[in-house]
Amino acid sequence: MISFFRVPQHRSRFLFRILLFSLTLTTACANTAETNASFNHTWVYWLIGIGTGLLLITVGYGIALFNYNQQLQTAVTKRTLSLQESEEKLSALLENSHASIWAIDKQYRYILGNKTFQTGLNSDLGWDIATGESVLFDHLPPAEKAEWQAYYDKALEGKSFQVERKNSYPSQPQWSEYYFGPIKDKTGQIAGVTIVALDITKRKEKEELLNKFHQIIAVTPDSISLVDTNYVYQIVNPAYMQRTTKSYDDIVGHSVSEVMGADVFEKLIKPEFDACLRGKTIHYQEWFTYVGEGRRFMDVTYAPYQSKTGGIDGVLVSARDLTSTRQAEDHLQQEMARFQTVWQISQDAMALSDENGVVIDANPAYSVLYGYDLDEIINHNFAVICPEKSREWANEAYRKTFTNPEIPPVFESVVQRRDGTIRQVESRIRFIEENGGRTAMLSTIRDITEQKQAA
Repeated sequence: MISFFRVPQHRSRFLFRILLFSLTLTTACANTAETNASFNHTWVYWLIGIGTGLLLITVGYGIALFNYNQQLQTAVTKRTLSLQESEEKLSALLENSHASIWAIDKQYRYILGNKTFQTGLNSDLGWDIATGESVLFDHLPPAEKAEWQAYYDKALEGKSFQVERKNSYPSQPQWSEYYFGPIKDKTGQIAGVTIVALDITKRKEKEELLNKFHQIIAVTPDSISLVDTNYVYQIVNPAYMQRTTKSYDDIVGHSVSEVMGADVFEKLIKPEFDACLRGKTIHYQEWFTYVGEGRRFMDVTYAPYQSKTGGIDGVLVSARDLTSTRQAEDHLQQEMARFQTVWQISQDAMALSDENGVVIDANPAYSVLYGYDLDEIINHNFAVICPEKSREWANEAYRKTFTNPEIPPVFESVVQRRDGTIRQVESRIRFIEENGGRTAMLSTIRDITEQKQAA
């Protein structure tokens, strides 16, 4: 009987004790009847005992069943409240989410959706979707409708996937990432699809910016690399690979010592790297020998690479090839040295003056010809060599010559030295030009007095 009513085990033990007690009581009643009465009244006592036992069993079972039902009802109530609380939390989470969330059944019919999804539909299409309506509505352009149906069908096949999609409606984010997943019933059969759409516009903007950065460093002729605190390459651009004639995999993951050579690393690179890892930006110029390009003069900058937490995680390296510039500078210095030699030993008087006639420089022969010290000539108006009464005329002639687009031919003239002696000279004029305009006049004056006298 206890098994039949499926009373819990502890209640079964309780009823068993009641049954045992009832049987004992019944036996006692029967023994009393046999002792104190005639044999034919014995059955009466047996019935009384049995009835009493059954009554006690019934009462005990009722009490046990009542208590069990009370506990069961309490457990069900707690479970119901817990489910309601979970449902309320889930509902609040969905409704307050910035993501669009909705679900459909196998026939593409709308089951439910959060406020963000419903507001978007109403704003973009003027449509308040109701439960049971098809989400493949006629408002969609045919191509877009087919695209969405393909996504739903893929999820209805049991596949979970995500899609990045650029949106065309004004209320929607410019870019969204859609997560599709199948809904399964208790038997494991697919019953529908859930869709979650997240705004990834900012992420796409950062990706686009990063892509532009990658394109920039890919086309720049500068060698760019990122090296970690263990002197191991993390990133290199194509220019760096070309300069070292190594592939990306042959550089990234390898140490600077391996790529550039142990001697170069220890003597030239490591000391500067270590200073950079201490937070200092380093700039220097040095000759390096590369397998692919030979000896090159490089302008190198090391900058600390900082993590989001502010710590230094490595060194950003930028190296620009200045070999042509350095060679041009060296050539210019050589030419300047030669010119300076000619300038100093030339027998012809030479002077460089600006547009206002102020002498920028003059050679020793100029001082000898006119009898003035160089300190009296340089940084003074050139007309200081002329008699005072003719200086104004000389300045006017200088201005006309400087502004005349035609270069005057070689001409002869007479000059007066500081001591009053007269000399015959032959003059040539050339102009120094920068950015298409004249900036200085170079005058070369040769003393031809003896030649004229000999003739």
